[in-house]
Amino acid sequence: MLQILSQRYADHIDQIEQLIAKEVTYWDWGGEPQMEALVSRYLHRSGKRLRPLLVLLFADLHDGALETAYWPAAAIEVYHTATLIYDDIQDNSEFRRGQPCAHVTASTSTAMNLAAVVRTLMYHFLHRSPHLSTTQKLEIHQLLDHTATLVALGQSIDIGWHEGWYSSYQDFPYERMIMWKSAVLFGCAAAIGTLLSGVDAPVVRQAEKLGLEIGQLFQMLDDYLDVFGNSATMRRPLFNDFREGKITLPVICLLTQLSADGKAKMTQDILQRLRERDMQNMNWQWLVDLMLESKIDCYLRKQFQEKVSELTSAIELIGGNTEVRQGLCLFIASLIQPIGPI
Repeated sequence: MLQILSQRYADHIDQIEQLIAKEVTYWDWGGEPQMEALVSRYLHRSGKRLRPLLVLLFADLHDGALETAYWPAAAIEVYHTATLIYDDIQDNSEFRRGQPCAHVTASTSTAMNLAAVVRTLMYHFLHRSPHLSTTQKLEIHQLLDHTATLVALGQSIDIGWHEGWYSSYQDFPYERMIMWKSAVLFGCAAAIGTLLSGVDAPVVRQAEKLGLEIGQLFQMLDDYLDVFGNSATMRRPLFNDFREGKITLPVICLLTQLSADGKAKMTQDILQRLRERDMQNMNWQWLVDLMLESKIDCYLRKQFQEKVSELTSAIELIGGNTEVRQGLCLFIASLIQPIGPI
C-alpha cells in the first residue's frame, strides 16, 4: 500500500532526496573527511520517508504547490534522522534500518557529534528555499523548534523510567511520551504541508491534530510489532524493547491485566526482568507467551482497528481534494498492514 502511495509522489520524493544529498556538498569539511562520510552515509540511509510523504499529502490536500514543500520536508526528515541516532545511543540499540547503529560502528562520542551535525542541517533547507517567503520561513522555523523541544522532552520521559522518576508503571506517562517523542513529528509534517497551502489557521491546527493522531498510531503499532512482528520485515531483531527495559503498550496492557487478576508477584517479576536491561538476553518468548495467554495481541488489534476507523472518519471531515483524502487513508492502511488482517 505504501509503495502505491510512494509511487504516486515518487518524483517529488526524489527531489527531496536530492536536496538532502546536496546539503552535504555545501559544507567545507576541511580535515574531517570521516565526519563528512558519516553524515553522507546516514543521510542516504533511507527509511520509508513517511514524514516527507505526509508533508506532500497535506500540501496536496488543499492544492498547495508541492515544489514549495520540498525544503521543509527535507528539514523534517533530516531532523528525524538526528533523533534516531540519539535514540539508538540512549537505548543501546544495535541496528537501525537493517544496518548497525552509528555508535556500534564508531564511538559513542562520534555518534553523538554526528547527530548534532545532522540536526543543525535542518534549518539550512529553509534558508536555501527559493519558494518560501520570509514569513513562511519564520512560521515553519517556529514549528520545527517547538517540535524539537517536545521530542527531547518525550525522550526524557523514556529515559526517566530507567532513572526511577516514576514510582510504578501505572504512573508512567506512556501516552505523553509517545505524543512528544514520536507523534509530534507527524503533527509537524501535517501542519507544515497545510500551512504551505495558504489556508486559515484553524485548518492548519485541524491538520496538526490529525497528524498527531496518525503519529500516535504509528508508535503504538511499532510497540506491537516489536513483540508480535516479523524481524525480516522490520529489518531488526524482535524484543528490542524488552532488552532495553522499556515500558511499552503491550507491556502496560499485560501488567494491567495481571494486576487485575491479582497476580502481583508475576507483575513484579516482569518489572524486575525488564529493569535488568540485558541486551544479550534473547530468550523473551516466555513474556510473549504470557501476552498471548492474556490475549494482549487480540486486545491491541481491536484497539488499532477502532483507531483506524476514527482516523478514517476524521479524514472525511477535513475537506480538500477527494483523491488526496483517499491517499491519506491509504497512508494509514499502510501503517497497519504489517500486523496482517484484523
